Order: sequence, then C-alpha cells, then structure tokens
Amino acid sequence: MQIIQFIRDKIKDRKAKRKKLFLVFLDAGNKMYSLGMLAEASHNYFEAYRLAPNKSRRLKMLRILRDTHAAANDFSDSAYYGQKIVNRYDFSTRDIFLLGKAYFSMRIIEKSVTIKEARLTELHQRKRTYAEDDEYKILTTQLYDHRRSYKKSFKYLSMAAESDKKAPEYLYFLGLCYALHKNYEYTIHCFEAVLKLDRDYYNAEYYIELFDRVRAQKGLQPVMTKTQFDDDRKYRTVSGNLVRSKAEALIANFYHMHGIITEYEKSLFLEGKRLSVDFYLPQFQLYHEHAGMSESEERSFHKKQLMQRAGLNVIFTAQEDEKDLENALLEKIQPYMGEL
Repeated sequence: MQIIQFIRDKIKDRKAKRKKLFLVFLDAGNKMYSLGMLAEASHNYFEAYRLAPNKSRRLKMLRILRDTHAAANDFSDSAYYGQKIVNRYDFSTRDIFLLGKAYFSMRIIEKSVTIKEARLTELHQRKRTYAEDDEYKILTTQLYDHRRSYKKSFKYLSMAAESDKKAPEYLYFLGLCYALHKNYEYTIHCFEAVLKLDRDYYNAEYYIELFDRVRAQKGLQPVMTKTQFDDDRKYRTVSGNLVRSKAEALIANFYHMHGIITEYEKSLFLEGKRLSVDFYLPQFQLYHEHAGMSESEERSFHKKQLMQRAGLNVIFTAQEDEKDLENALLEKIQPYMGEL
C-alpha cells in the first residue's frame, strides 16, 4: 500500500509541476504578444501546448497558435495548426472558416502565379524536362503547392458557408476564392448573398472593387471604414477609399490600376513599438512607405531602420519622387513583382 501511495504522490507532484510550467509559458506568451513580439509569443505558446494538462487546454493552445501565426502573416503555420484542430479535435464552424482563410491567404501572398506559369511554358517549349532542369522542377513544385492551397481554401470555405448560412464573412471569403479563379459569376452570387444578410458588410482586410460594384447594382453607396471618416483623410482614390495626401492618392490609384490589392496604414509591432506603414501589398508581402511633406525626415529614417532590421520587404518613396511618381514606383517595385 505504501508503494502505491508513493507512486500516486509522484504522479500528482509531476502533474502539479507540469501545470505550473504550462501557466508560466502561457503567461510569457501573452506578455510577448501584447508587446507585438509575435515570434517569441509563438515559441512560448508552443511550449505551453506541449505541457497542456488536458485535451481542452491543448485545443485552446492550438487555437492561440493558429491565430498568433495569422497575426504575424505566417499563414503556412497558421494553416498547419488549423489543420491539427480539424483533424484531431471537436472543431467548430469558425475553426473550419479560419483554416480555409489561412489557405486562401497563403495563395494571396504568393508571387504572381501568371509569371511562373509563363516561365514554365517557356521552358517546356525549349523541351526542358523535370529531370534535367532545376528551375523547371522548382516551378512545377510551386505551382502544385499553389493549386493545392487553392483547393483546400475552397473546400473549407465552402464547408463553413454551407454550415452557417447566416454568416456574411464566410460567404464573402468564398466569393473571394471564386474571384481568384476568375469565376466571377459565382463571386457575384456570393456577394449578393452577403448583402442580403448584411447591407453594411465591409471587409477592410481584403478589399475587392467588385464588391462595391455589386453594392452599386443594389443601389447602395460604397462602404467606408470608420477610419475613413478621420478629418485628415481628404483625398479619395478611384476605388472610393480616402487617404491623407494627394501623393498617397496617386500611389493608391497606381496600384489599383495594376490590379494590386493594398492595405492602407498597416499597423506593425517592431521591437516593442507600434508603427503605421502607408501601404501593404499582401500579394507580395511588400510594404511601401511614402515620406511626404507632413512627415519629418528623422521619423521616416527611424521607421526605415526598424523595418530593415526586422528583415521586411519594403520600398520607400519621398517628396522628390512625386515629380514622376509612376516611373519611380515602377523602378522600385520591379524586383518584387516581375512584369507589371
């Protein structure tokens, strides 16, 4: 009896230590996340997941890991943890949607698929084969991964939209998925269903002009985000958004003309500091900061240093570039985007 009691005490003590460590790593992860240090937060959350004392806690940690990687634009790892949730646990419709969204975002941030397909066709015409040419092999693999991520995003977004037919966000992203494959008939059908559920729905994270066109057909005005009512935003772009300067409006119009999705005033956490970057191009994981008349040279230089130390892809334009802004932009973004 004494031996059995001794073993029980040992097991109880081990469980108590494990739970204590779990709480330590969880608390550390929360502190890192609040400081914007997402990589460090992910590391601590992963350790907490490994030490989670029960199934419900493990599920909770997987969800936190998924959302943390998504916040860091690391959609590959976000999809990895989302897939674990769906494969191993009692998942919700929201879990299915976020998994589909992660696969969709993986597709969005890839460099131009059209350029890769054109290059692959060129190699094929030269009668290069998979076995003979390393570039042919890499392009084939990348395009296969692209098609696989699209199929998975479509699968899970369709499941979410079918499971909860009253969630406009699920239908909106399913419409975006159709738009990626240029199936605009189904895209419009999804957007019309969104507006039936919520006439004021708007998604600032992934904006598509076609959505506002569908709104116009329904007699609705283009939706503006709350931040667009700021007094400082006086210049309207061709897509209907408001920006703070004439130069920023020209930049936004340039990207719109070339079919490039942009996020205006993207927030970043770098070295414990929060900063706002004028434009973010999610298709290319590229940031664009414009230093106009209103921004001091010292502030612009400090922001540039922070972003470069973080290893981010970033281009900078300044007031002198405004004399010939289109050519300046073409020259600076060419290394990241190939042929526009």
